Parts: sequence; C-alpha cells; structure tokens
Amino acid sequence: MQKPYLTLSVDADYAPYEVFINGGFISTDLTGWTGSQKWPINPFLRSGSNQVALLLYPFHADPEKPPTIDPQARVTLRVFWRDLSNGMMSEREVLTLSVVGSQLEAAALSADAPPGVTVGALSTERVDFDDKRLLTFDLGARLPFPEWAFLRSESTAPAYTLSEEQIEPHYQRLLSAYENIWQLLNDKALDQLMPLFAERSREIDLAMYRPEGVTQEKLHESLTAALHDETRTLAPIRPEAGAWKYDAGPTGKLQRLSDGAQSSAIIRFAEKADPLASIGYSIAFRKQGDSLIVAR
Repeated sequence: MQKPYLTLSVDADYAPYEVFINGGFISTDLTGWTGSQKWPINPFLRSGSNQVALLLYPFHADPEKPPTIDPQARVTLRVFWRDLSNGMMSEREVLTLSVVGSQLEAAALSADAPPGVTVGALSTERVDFDDKRLLTFDLGARLPFPEWAFLRSESTAPAYTLSEEQIEPHYQRLLSAYENIWQLLNDKALDQLMPLFAERSREIDLAMYRPEGVTQEKLHESLTAALHDETRTLAPIRPEAGAWKYDAGPTGKLQRLSDGAQSSAIIRFAEKADPLASIGYSIAFRKQGDSLIVAR
C-alpha cells in the first residue's frame, strides 16, 4: 500500500499571500517581500477532491496610491509527492501554479504526476474592497486517509467577507477558547489540557503514518519541557484590542487567531532575555454545535 507524502511550496516576491487546503491554514506571509517556504499538507488532504486556495493581498508599496496587486508580484505554488512505502525519498512535482502581476496561469499538472492525480480549472475572484484576489482549484488524488473531522464540521463565513463588527463575536469566542488553553498551561495542568488535543493528535498520526499516540506524546514532551525551561515564560494571551488577527479560510471549516504578518501562534513561550524569540504552538479550531474543538 502506498504512503503518499505531499508537500506544498510557495515562492513569492512583492505578493502578500495566504494558502489554504480545504480551508486549512498552510501558510501566511503578509510582508510582501521575497520569500520561499515549504510545508507538509497531508493533515489537510482527503481522498478525492481537495480545494487549494491562494489568497493574494495588495502590496502597499506606495501609501499615496490605492492598494492593488503589484505589477512586480511573482508567486509560484508547487505541490510535490513522495511515496514513503518503498523508501522513495525523491520528490515528484505534481503541479505548478504561477502568478505574474495580475496575470494568472492555469494550475498545470506535471508530466511526472502519479496516476490518478488531477487538477481542476482555476477560478479567480476579487473578494473585498481592497483588491484581494482569491485563486482556487481542485486537486484530486487517491489517498489512504479517512474524512478528517474538520471537513464534516460546521462552516463559518470566510474572514475576508466580514466587517470588523461581524468578526468581533467570532474573535471573542475564539479568544475564550485560547484563554482556556493558556490557563491550563499556566496552571501546569497538562492532565486536563492534553485531552483537548486528542482528536488533532490522532488525525495527524494517521496523516503522517505514525504509530498511534506518537503525536500526543511528542506534544506532551514539548509542553513539559517549555513549562520547566527557566529561560522562558508563557506569553500573555490577553492582547491589546485588535492585536490578534481572526482567520477563517475559504471553506470556513477551521478558525484561529494569529499574530503578526506571518500569522504566528498566540500560544507561545517567549525567551525572558529576548521576548521576540519564542516557541509557538499553532492551534486551529473547528465548530461543532456550541463547542470549539482543537482540530489542527
């Protein structure tokens, strides 16, 4: 049985962006400066059709001019495939999507893509007043994963479609969920905290072909070490008004709060000697009835 291991890379210049898979947060870089990053995406994929979304922001190079997509903008998104079942460590490029200024190229399937991989038509739309552009296409693949719980959860409206007033109740509800996690960490109550991550850990084990319990064990070890590290302190969770950014992607299946232009985690342990240096724990929630459940 194959063990597909998929990664996604983005190379960008003058192009602030966010990337989502099935509404799951893969990466954010709102600085607009040159960057190249790569991430594993198995925990967000399902067998069948998967929505890949690239949200492009205007680059505010000149404050005297209205925001718009910079003509120098360059973005290249690639998806790679490895099969871990036979020890094959070399990657095969599955697809490439290129953006040059406001010109788009269709998401192109590579000649080296494995059998059964498909790429749907590229869709693009302007999604709010300041010229954000949402590019989406479907990536089809046969994968040995169950339907992740967040894919069956209730959807909320994408953050980029909401006004500040509409975001506020979502923001406050999420902040309360993060505060609960923060308080348990502050109290060093890991026996009460770890069950909140059980679903997330179990699904990541499956997605990454790990023995059951490995992800949960590693998280427990990491949190224990951080709590007992005398050079670090648990960073405050209650920010000044508007300090955290509310995120909900195109499908609205996952929600989170994040910090800064690269969407850093708000649950973090900062170095006492340098508060800007920190170990962060990225957490995203899914909505189920009146509950928010840690999903990624």
